[in-house]
Amino acid sequence: MASALPPLVTSTPLQSQDTIAPADAIPPDPLSPQTHAYPVQPSPPPELQTDPQPARRGLRRFLDYRNVIGFLWLGPALALLILNFKGYIIGAGLDCPGCQINPYSSDRVRFMQSLDRTNRNVLGALQFVAKALEVWFMYVAGSFVYRSVLFLSAKDRRLPISLLLVYAEFMDLLFLKDLAMKARELAADRKHAAAGLTKPVYPVLFLFMILVAALSIVANLMGVATATLALPSLQFIDINMDQSLAFRGIAASAPPRDGDTFLCEENLLADRRYSCTEQVYSASMDELIESAVSTTWQAERNGRFFLPPVSREDGLSFSLNVTDDDDGDVWWVPNRQVLQAFTVDAFNYYDVTSDPDGQDYTVYPDSRRFNQALQTQLQRRGPALGMVSECDLDPGTYTYDISEDRQIRCYPWSTAQARCIRWGSGWEESDMTSSVEFAMPNNTDSEFDLTVNVYSTPMARWVLSDCWQDNSCLWDEIFDEPARANEFNISGPQLTYVYSMPEHTDTRVWCYNVAHLGYADYTMDPNPITNFLGLVQLRVLNPHPSEHVESNNRAVMTINPDWVLAAWSVDPSGEVDPTRGSVARFSEVFLQLVDTEDNPERDTLMFRLAHRWASAQVLSFINYETATLSTAQEQREQAQSVKDDPLLQSTLPSWATVQVWKFGIESRTSILGTVIMITGVVIVLLTTILWVEPPKSPTGLFVSALVHPPPKVPIAAEHGVPIRAEYNSAAKKFRYSDPRSQAPQMSTVSQYVVHSKP
Repeated sequence: MASALPPLVTSTPLQSQDTIAPADAIPPDPLSPQTHAYPVQPSPPPELQTDPQPARRGLRRFLDYRNVIGFLWLGPALALLILNFKGYIIGAGLDCPGCQINPYSSDRVRFMQSLDRTNRNVLGALQFVAKALEVWFMYVAGSFVYRSVLFLSAKDRRLPISLLLVYAEFMDLLFLKDLAMKARELAADRKHAAAGLTKPVYPVLFLFMILVAALSIVANLMGVATATLALPSLQFIDINMDQSLAFRGIAASAPPRDGDTFLCEENLLADRRYSCTEQVYSASMDELIESAVSTTWQAERNGRFFLPPVSREDGLSFSLNVTDDDDGDVWWVPNRQVLQAFTVDAFNYYDVTSDPDGQDYTVYPDSRRFNQALQTQLQRRGPALGMVSECDLDPGTYTYDISEDRQIRCYPWSTAQARCIRWGSGWEESDMTSSVEFAMPNNTDSEFDLTVNVYSTPMARWVLSDCWQDNSCLWDEIFDEPARANEFNISGPQLTYVYSMPEHTDTRVWCYNVAHLGYADYTMDPNPITNFLGLVQLRVLNPHPSEHVESNNRAVMTINPDWVLAAWSVDPSGEVDPTRGSVARFSEVFLQLVDTEDNPERDTLMFRLAHRWASAQVLSFINYETATLSTAQEQREQAQSVKDDPLLQSTLPSWATVQVWKFGIESRTSILGTVIMITGVVIVLLTTILWVEPPKSPTGLFVSALVHPPPKVPIAAEHGVPIRAEYNSAAKKFRYSDPRSQAPQMSTVSQYVVHSKP
């Protein structure tokens, strides 16, 4: 097929790129190889010439289908942004936002499997939607690049022709390398202009190249962005958040006086008649000690695998949280007052999931989400006491009278050191000391009654030399010397237990307890199928108190020994009911430790566990005081007090965490996707604003580039300057010019001359 353009007349094959010179230019020396003149070619035939059409203005231009197609991309893009910014919650299933899950149903697992299958189908469909939005945006981005070129060509006639085809290849990341090379050429062109040989390159070209590079990155990331925002994720969200409660102090140093704690009448507690707690809590103490002894015996058979005992409060059960610490394991004891409030939260879950339409949602406004959740966890923050406790044998009595009203009592730890306390009314801290005594009668032999003495003191000292054995220590210097920082289990307030059977043996067993105030998040899975016992777990916020030097013993609690009497359900100097199982077990483990040497390690461990769980029962009863934060000012003041003293101050929020399908921008990837999507929205709007001319095909651009006016002067081959192009929107024509020429030339020409570099 014949070419539409007449063939160019050439002499010898061209060795490099062509440049354009006017036909009437005076050729150089015939002997010079620099420039070659060729016969003039006629104008292109009419079918390849530009046919100007009247420009479309205003609404007609805006409503062009190519513009509308790009503009419509805003609809789904804005919908995705709104869904994610709002954090729209779908529920348990993507295809049924109103699906309800019955946690009591035996068919619950099969129903969740059905939801899982439909969820996968919906997620697959949404991936196709995300891909469609990505392809759609590529059309918009290409249109934006092309229209930007047209806009620049109308503003400045020094636009390189090669930029007219940027829209066709800017999506290729390798094109960034080509842009870098073009920037290098433009920089050289600007340097050449600085020598006065031509006009300087317009700076907007550099900005345009940066824009194209940025758009290339955005367009290539748009697929990830749309997928991130179009696909909901399975998230844990917090509901029923209540932060109106503040901690105001713990009543550990005062004797029990709150009748609600033990279900006792307040006058009985005021008279120290603590046996009133027996009906409700004596069996709980027996259960803990029996379990501790039983698990120790079984550990010999199963390879020392210990299962901790479990206790109960209202509708919940609990155990202890144990963390390793340099100064001994810390046993974190849940607080029963927190568990009583936590029971109300659990009952709300049970009521709502069994009868969602018959509930008052004033206190728990978001509880309807329980039936839409795949998993649920109830949470409440509250105080917890961390207990450090150790026990050892005391083969002798090391009590020394310093004066008539002052004593030193030392309790040996192995054979190298002892722990000593000051006792008596003559010491300056005597008003902070107190003690109680009670007995555990033995049913089988009354001579083997176990006596328990508990001493509460504000300080203690470890004596490392053997002077404590013969009372040769300088006691005033030992106790007046400041203790090392943060040795709360040595120098701070503590309880000293002394277990003895004076009618049977002179050997005693002594233990020390230190209670450290901390805060924990109480968590529970309320599903009766997965957590039949309603077991509450603790996530302690400060599990290693000895690591914080700044605490300086301020968080160590002074425990009034009357709490021990209330936990054992015994009056001062009274006897525990001898029919209780805990009495028999304590006597048993005491006699095994002091009388037998078959397995001293096992016997010591058994007694320590019995003592620790009895002490845990004591600490679990200690109640605390709270205040309600009813105004924003009070909440700000509370937040500041917590920041100033996090050891002793805390807000006590309660909330529930449910797992549902949800849109959102909580993750970093979703935030990045949101930024890219917003950038795409801006690009769509700019594309509409830059609407100048419907995009041409690459062939049309190439033909238009060939139809250009000749420069006024020949272009020397040794420093040929590239032809610049600009677009005239009124005439709908491209104009090309020599950068060294002041006047641009129109694109309609009748002849041109092609020169070739040698």
